[in-house]
Amino acid sequence: MTDELQEHIKKIAAYLVGDLTHPQGDYTRMTRCKFHCASVTKTAYRQPNEPDTVLYTAEFYAVTDGSEENKKFFAWTPSGSLKVGTYREDLFQPGRDYYVDITEVNTEE
Repeated sequence: MTDELQEHIKKIAAYLVGDLTHPQGDYTRMTRCKFHCASVTKTAYRQPNEPDTVLYTAEFYAVTDGSEENKKFFAWTPSGSLKVGTYREDLFQPGRDYYVDITEVNTEE
């Protein structure tokens, strides 16, 4: 592997953990987290004059162990939780891991 390629890989890795400014500008930063889906709950609800609707709520927690990659993510995001509601049943599966990318929104536009 060339030195140039190694340097490029280091920059990508730093960017993924939020240590490097995004190429689009100083205001944009992205942090990649890794979360474990602990559960998906199905809830039926009704609104007046609307058909019955089902909401699937997935609960996630930051990964802590299980693989070398998870240990690296734990070092940068040692705790966290996330709850996401969706109308699609097949988006998230309990027991699976997911990447979550967080990017600051430029509100100056």
